Amino acid sequence: MKKSFVLFVFCALTLSASASLELPKFFSSRMVLQREATIPFFGKAAPGATVKVSFAGQNHETKADSEGRWEVRLQPLAPTKEGRDLTIVADGETLVLNDILVGDVWVCAGQSNMEFSFGWNPLERERFAAEADTLPQIRTIRIVRGTAPFPDSDLAYLPNFLAEKKGWHPTTQKEECFDMVTCAGWFFARRIVKETDLAIGLINTSWSASSIEPFIPPEAFSTEPELAGLAQKVQACLPNTEEGRAALETYVRQMEQWRQETAAALKEGRTPEQKNPPRFDQLNTLYLGDRYNRMVYPLTRFPVKGVIWYQGCANSRLGEAYLPLYRALVNGWRKAWGIDLPFYAVQLASFWNNWRRVDSVEGGDGFTLIREAQRKGLSVPNTGLAVTIDIGEPFEIHPREKYHVGERLALWALRNQYGKDVVVSGPLYRSLSVDGSEARISFDYAETGLMVGVKKVTDNNDPEEAPAGTPLKGFAIAGADRKWHVADARIDGTQVVVSSPEVPEPVAVRYAFHGAPECNLYNRAGLPASPFRTDDWPCPLANQ
Repeated sequence: MKKSFVLFVFCALTLSASASLELPKFFSSRMVLQREATIPFFGKAAPGATVKVSFAGQNHETKADSEGRWEVRLQPLAPTKEGRDLTIVADGETLVLNDILVGDVWVCAGQSNMEFSFGWNPLERERFAAEADTLPQIRTIRIVRGTAPFPDSDLAYLPNFLAEKKGWHPTTQKEECFDMVTCAGWFFARRIVKETDLAIGLINTSWSASSIEPFIPPEAFSTEPELAGLAQKVQACLPNTEEGRAALETYVRQMEQWRQETAAALKEGRTPEQKNPPRFDQLNTLYLGDRYNRMVYPLTRFPVKGVIWYQGCANSRLGEAYLPLYRALVNGWRKAWGIDLPFYAVQLASFWNNWRRVDSVEGGDGFTLIREAQRKGLSVPNTGLAVTIDIGEPFEIHPREKYHVGERLALWALRNQYGKDVVVSGPLYRSLSVDGSEARISFDYAETGLMVGVKKVTDNNDPEEAPAGTPLKGFAIAGADRKWHVADARIDGTQVVVSSPEVPEPVAVRYAFHGAPECNLYNRAGLPASPFRTDDWPCPLANQ
């Protein structure tokens, strides 16, 4: 797929049709440019016009080609705290973009819990809305929903930014689009700004109820053997592949047969046996890569710092089969941007799937298996996971406690991108060992110790250590007979010791392995343990 076509993708422009000097709407006043990166800056002017671009002491000059296209490249810029103007002049026409900051730009992607905005009434909305007015260096732009069959098609791409606010804007209450600001993204940016004093730009390219497949680059399906069936479907949609040409030839034959049979039926005054014409699948009818084509691919020319990803509810029935899709997404986006993008995801919060409580000791219901896949996604280098099992609401798929979602995402970035000495995760299962009738669980991110914690979902307060004697909850244990029993669990230094009088010879342990579990294991940094299991046995309740 040819990057040369990308110049066309932002072809709905900010000026009136009578003006010849035009910019994509992505380039606007109050935008944030990625620091320390070469930035392409382009637009249209009269064919052959001399175009001059000035910003931050840089002066660039070029000529528009025969179709009026032009491009310059801004050389790497240091971060700024004060906004500056960017000026473009072309044969007597002048455009000025005001109040441009240089800092770090993060892509915020996923489904409804990433789209969850201040207008959705997060906890303590008024408090944080007032604070937002003191943080004008957090700025955002929103890519509104759209699909496309090809990323390099000649179809005119209208840049689906909010009609109410075209372009970038600070995330302050005085902005008419404040209620559309992603809460998870804003809390993420808030923590980074407070720690680094950098300007942070948020590109919100989320879609409520979306599965992961439409956000995966079409070519990335072929990089995972488990996705071979989907990769085959993608190939059949592309006209420049052998499979695509064969599919198109088959479609043409079927259409001709349908046309002839339909014409004959009408001539004879009867109803055609096949009323509807044959269907030719494209990516946007199969929901494979089509949202990437329209909502992500056009952004890949622009340098960004990294990605935060909040998605999974729509794929919950896939369970651990989500993992190769996630790998394809991460590695596909990295290839498209040409850099090893940091990729930080949110593990699904507590929720009874289908709004129905499931009472079982073994668990495996609801979101359990996809949480397992998300935890295993940490095997992909340069990724992180914000565990949110303690801040979900059992019968609300959109928990209002978004403060700790952003905070926990920010911890990964603060350590990995900003050099801060912070603990990035709660306990993550490492290994199981058996000593007689006891099973010992070892964890990563438990070096400073473990604790029984208390966290309310009705406020944004940090987890606290529970009163002495409060039992650990959420553990189950089984022997070789695979019969599960509620387990006794206690903290022993950096390990948890699990046992049950019903299981004299344990072989497997599960923790928080329910849709909405009661669980309370934390490390001393106040971060929750991720749900886990040590076995790979079938889960009959997986889709409940």
